[in-house]
Amino acid sequence: MSDMRIGGLASGMDTDKIISDLMKAERMPLKKMEQEQTSLEWKRDDYREVNTKLLGFREELVNMKLSGAYRARTTSSTHENLASITATSAASETGYSLQSVSQLATSATKVNSGSLFNTKDQFSASMSFAELEESGSLATGGSWTWQRGSVEKYATSIGEATANPTVPLKEGIVIQNPLSEMMVKVDGKRFDVVATEAELDENSVMVDASTGELSFYGALESKARLEVSYVADRAVKNSVAGVDKDSFTLKKEAIVPDSLTVTVAGASGTATYTTDANGDIWNEAKDAVIGKLDAGSGKITFNEAIEEKAEVTFTYQENYTTSSLGAHTSDGPKEELFFIQASDSVNDFVKDVNDADAGVRMFFDDFTGQMSVSRTETGNFNGQGSGSAGYDQNADHQEIFTSGAFINNGLLFGGVKETGGDNAKMKLNGLQTERTSNNFSMNGVTFNLKDTFGAPGTNNPGTTGVNLSVSNDTEAVFENIKKFVEKYNETIEFLNDKVNEEFYRDYKPLSDEEREAMTDKQGELWDEKAQSGLLRNDRTIRSALSEMRQGFYTPVRNPEISSEFQQLSRIGITTTSNYLEGGKLKINEAELKKAIQEDPESVEKLFTSPDEDYGRKGIVQRVYDSTLQTMEKITDKAGNQFQSQNQYSIGKDLKGLKEEMSDFENRLNQIEDRYWREFGAMEKAIQKMNQQSAYIMQNFSY
Repeated sequence: MSDMRIGGLASGMDTDKIISDLMKAERMPLKKMEQEQTSLEWKRDDYREVNTKLLGFREELVNMKLSGAYRARTTSSTHENLASITATSAASETGYSLQSVSQLATSATKVNSGSLFNTKDQFSASMSFAELEESGSLATGGSWTWQRGSVEKYATSIGEATANPTVPLKEGIVIQNPLSEMMVKVDGKRFDVVATEAELDENSVMVDASTGELSFYGALESKARLEVSYVADRAVKNSVAGVDKDSFTLKKEAIVPDSLTVTVAGASGTATYTTDANGDIWNEAKDAVIGKLDAGSGKITFNEAIEEKAEVTFTYQENYTTSSLGAHTSDGPKEELFFIQASDSVNDFVKDVNDADAGVRMFFDDFTGQMSVSRTETGNFNGQGSGSAGYDQNADHQEIFTSGAFINNGLLFGGVKETGGDNAKMKLNGLQTERTSNNFSMNGVTFNLKDTFGAPGTNNPGTTGVNLSVSNDTEAVFENIKKFVEKYNETIEFLNDKVNEEFYRDYKPLSDEEREAMTDKQGELWDEKAQSGLLRNDRTIRSALSEMRQGFYTPVRNPEISSEFQQLSRIGITTTSNYLEGGKLKINEAELKKAIQEDPESVEKLFTSPDEDYGRKGIVQRVYDSTLQTMEKITDKAGNQFQSQNQYSIGKDLKGLKEEMSDFENRLNQIEDRYWREFGAMEKAIQKMNQQSAYIMQNFSY
């Protein structure tokens, strides 16, 4: 088709208008196809709206399939200040007699033997241990010995399953004291480090200190989390000197002053320098000090800039020590090895303890300067608590255990007496028993012990007992069923409106030209009628309504349900008298509550009984199945936002119609081209005739 057409030059006719009018007639079938396309899209959206409504109803059905909707429990206590209970839906309606509580469960606690302050004004929990020792403000300074090395941590996710993962070590670096100063964890589980293959078992690991290879008893699974904390014999830092580079900072602080070795490899050769106890860096060849190490901060300053592009290697050691802390817990003994660097502070160590899975929490009081360690659980997990007869302070009997000079001597936890770590002791339903916690559960009931009573020496010796009861919460169950009925009524009202909506045959979707000829309000009113009734008398929806009503009204002939409660009407739920409401339900509150109180199990099974036989299947189970089937049918017709057009029937119709419209557009273009060719030929003929006429007239004029 030509981009530019000019007609009527010879004939004087408005060719463009004539062809435009002719094409309007030709386009009439296309307009109908466009209207059909719009109607299909509206119908698809209406179906999807129905599915959205059914999805909300299905969610309510899922809730009503659960026993918790019918087994809401309420509890009571004759002395809430002494003991109370809460109950889950699994709890039976019953009562408990708590005759006495002679002892509450307590958490084991250790308080260190004195203040860490030597000079309080100069002490800060955020200062490093090296600074505290140097200032003399740490009361226990010098009560442990710093070791020399480099504390390192390595963590990775195992790629392929292997029994021999490797901790990457720089060349020449070795792991110090792996048996006593190394901690290996896999997915949080700690493995003991052993020296020989003969000692290796499923709870241990062997380490090659020079290569970093770990050997486990069996292969670690892929994606397992491997965490390793260890001490290397020294740290290494590599750097390349830039222009006028005369200072460097090591990654660690509190460095051992005389441990530093500096190697500089440049264009002029390689030189090695060492430090003395003061941190002075010596060029021994020239017997001269060429720089200074600030051991506290790890900053190195040279008197003259290092040669540009020279490779500078620093090897050094830091001051560190280790200590262990742990406790007996409900999961068995837990112990964590802590790596303390001289650059760490009291706050750092407290945080490390509290972040670890050691079964304890640590607290530092900056007013008194004392520390405490408490187990995170109450109770006695080591066989003998502080309240037990014959209890002594032997470490074998304590719930919390510590080891290492730093924590025992430095933080003053060595030899201190532990308190607490006792079980709760009570007499329940005539049985003398114990629990490790004041909050414990059994048979769906959680007991909360608040104070002692009913025994000599307790806080409330005169109280003879606490009666605790569990009963059905009729009001809560009633509200659950009421909410379900309301959701059902809302759903069928929506569906009935859809299938009974009036259809306006004369109102077709507007074309762009027709819409432009209307006001916005007129267009809205037209669209409202054009979109009305697209699902009128839809068989799928009418079938769904019928199946829902059948599911509700058919008696549930299940032997597990009392014969008095095998139909909705027997528990006070009936159909409204107005037939125009399409089967809505109404509730007689008094009758429903009475049924819930008299036989809650039958009420529950009336709704939820699972069975292959339709007549024995509970109402909610029936309606859930029919709702799900309806949603699947609608999805087959109208799809959803995640499906392509090829996956549902309306989508296929839309795709076929779009292809048909495209083909018709091509035919229209061909017809329009033909019209222009025909009118063009006519114009040429008229022009030729006009030329001949003019020629004849010119000859007659002579």
